[in-house]
Amino acid sequence: MNIEISYTHHKISKGNGKYRYIYAPNEKLKERQNEILQEMYKKKPHPANHGFIPGKSIVTNASHHIGRTYILSMDIKNFFPSTTEDKVVKILTRFFPDQLQNLPVLTYLNHLPQGAPTSPYIANFALYDFDEKLSLYCETFDATYTRYADDIVISFDEAKVSEILNFVNENLNNENYYLSFKKTHLAHKSKRQKVTGIVVNEKLSIPYEIRNNIRAYNHLIRNNKFNQDQIPWAMGLNGYLEMTK
Repeated sequence: MNIEISYTHHKISKGNGKYRYIYAPNEKLKERQNEILQEMYKKKPHPANHGFIPGKSIVTNASHHIGRTYILSMDIKNFFPSTTEDKVVKILTRFFPDQLQNLPVLTYLNHLPQGAPTSPYIANFALYDFDEKLSLYCETFDATYTRYADDIVISFDEAKVSEILNFVNENLNNENYYLSFKKTHLAHKSKRQKVTGIVVNEKLSIPYEIRNNIRAYNHLIRNNKFNQDQIPWAMGLNGYLEMTK
């Protein structure tokens, strides 16, 4: 079956003068990508991964980092554009050889298109060897490593930040990915520690400002004063709150 490969382009501001490009596939293409995704779910990525995996979430990701002295958060720069077609060929060859013929359906403009349903799951496998190296490295000093798409988190008690950063940077560069050092953040237990938007100092909890907003939205909804078009979004925030419970 021939499928038209076309996407609608959206440009979203990152707030720093730069933009993130989202590519929304046409309906037929998206339907085919979702069919492929269901097949891909049969192969599991490295256990350190928590992004866009059935049964895992921002909550399972955050739960591994409760009560640690330090939490080091890092961000991979331009993760999806950096996952080029050549890299996708290697991923498919190694993990999904039966999907190689679908390469044109899975890539766009020579990379994984952010916006296609298959892209986040494929991207989990792009750093499989890196995930393994970093997991084993962290085990040597009782640290914990998880990854949620392009978000890398390491929690630990022994102060060795420079060594960790050097190890991550060197091994990530070997895979032709690079850290966004502007988004590298170290949080000590004396301050609020967040992992994928969830506070993890002593237990999982939602940041107070978000909890306050949810209460305010719920009050408006109960009094029929909330924009009807935004109710599903507000209810999604309630789901976010429930997940942490």
